[in-house]
Amino acid sequence: MIMNKTISIWLIITWFGLPLAALPWKNDASFQAEESLVEIEVTKKSYSYKQPWLTNNQTGNKNGLIIDHHQILTTADGLRFDASYRIRKGGESKRYEATLSSIDFQANIAILRVADPEFWLEVEPVIFAPDIPQNGNLQVYRWRSGRIEERTAEIVRLYVGSAKLSKLAHLVLLASSEMNAAGWSEIVMDGNRLVGLTTSGSKNKQIMILPATFIAAALERGPCGEGMGHGFFDFYWMPSNNPALLKSKGLDPKSSGGIIVTRTGILKKEATSLREGDVILKIDGFTIDKEGKYIDPKYGRLSFKGLSSRSHATGETIPMEIWRDRQMQTINYLLPRVDYNQGLVPSRQQDAEPRYLIAGGLIFQPMDDPLMQALSKTSSGAMDYFQEMQPEIGRPSLVVLTSVLPDDYNLDYENIGPLMLDCINGLPIHTLEDVAHAFANPLNGFHHLKFMDDFNLKHLVLKAKTLQDATERVLQHYRIRSASRGVDPLKP
Repeated sequence: MIMNKTISIWLIITWFGLPLAALPWKNDASFQAEESLVEIEVTKKSYSYKQPWLTNNQTGNKNGLIIDHHQILTTADGLRFDASYRIRKGGESKRYEATLSSIDFQANIAILRVADPEFWLEVEPVIFAPDIPQNGNLQVYRWRSGRIEERTAEIVRLYVGSAKLSKLAHLVLLASSEMNAAGWSEIVMDGNRLVGLTTSGSKNKQIMILPATFIAAALERGPCGEGMGHGFFDFYWMPSNNPALLKSKGLDPKSSGGIIVTRTGILKKEATSLREGDVILKIDGFTIDKEGKYIDPKYGRLSFKGLSSRSHATGETIPMEIWRDRQMQTINYLLPRVDYNQGLVPSRQQDAEPRYLIAGGLIFQPMDDPLMQALSKTSSGAMDYFQEMQPEIGRPSLVVLTSVLPDDYNLDYENIGPLMLDCINGLPIHTLEDVAHAFANPLNGFHHLKFMDDFNLKHLVLKAKTLQDATERVLQHYRIRSASRGVDPLKP
């Protein structure tokens, strides 16, 4: 059986189960970017979290890469299922309609397909590099104004970081390049082998690269909800550099390393085999030092966090050697499924319109990570306190009074916000539905809004009788079409 030399790493692993070391990689510099690199035109709705009623059409471009099975690989950043896609290849003016086949926001990868068979003529799938280079120069390619732009990138370092659209821990390659405004899935090559896709660029000419080895593993696992998904370590920890920490647990700080678990069940409430106070000495056979590092056989000293995605998927167990109750124990840690919709402040809300409710000029929104990012310059440090907390009994989520549209009805309140709601009219507030229900039940002709204790302003009072008139007046004055999205507006 003759294998096509361009068959990609993930397909070989999936079909044939061959180890990376056994794959017949070629290493020549005959890469022809015009045959493998495409330009993706994305047209979608754009939203503003500061003015959530605004919706605009937005068109942008990014790069894509031909891989096996008539698929186009790109990063998930900026993509949505409700967007429309057109593809250009070879610098041609003709655009081919494409569909989004699969998207993995957590790993930041997406697959598109083109139905027109003509598109697939004279294109060449890329070869995935089996390892990540740690020094030397690479080549970065992208389409720009109908021409291929090529720049050299010098490798800076390899480290364990977080995915751009989630907190998933994986290897990240940092390089320096003169390519301006990079980060839109430009392809990074070592000869004719794909090293990775760019995910961001900076003013100091550094680019972050999503490694091809991680992309291959993520494609094999599949997005959470569709495949195995990506695991993570659901605990907080601290280093053990202070000798007193290890001595207090009966360990010799001169001969022992490890990290100390400070909290478990960050995103998952389910029982875990780890406990607070455990000292983790080894993970998956790798010794963990006092700073949370291990020695990777290929890439040297790295953060232990990368072991969650190095060779395991959701639902698999990782053996750990721990020190508990002054004795050595071995446990099997079950990798939970990543679900960033958990927590008082969901970490990511991708592919969704911002929800809101306007009442008398006051703008209420459910708290999530995109909203916190939008409010980061105006919010107090008190809001950060809630970001990593678990849902508590009776408070599964939070609602924020983000800002106030000035009107005579809300006189003296026009400069407040953002403020975290505690209750309205004595009713606890967890959702926008709770806000609407509370406004339907005034107390003695007034609405009483109470905010969390961590904020300077504790209490706000509004007249109930004129709330609806004020809301309609605000909508008309500021030309807002609807008083709400994702929840029924207030009833007269």
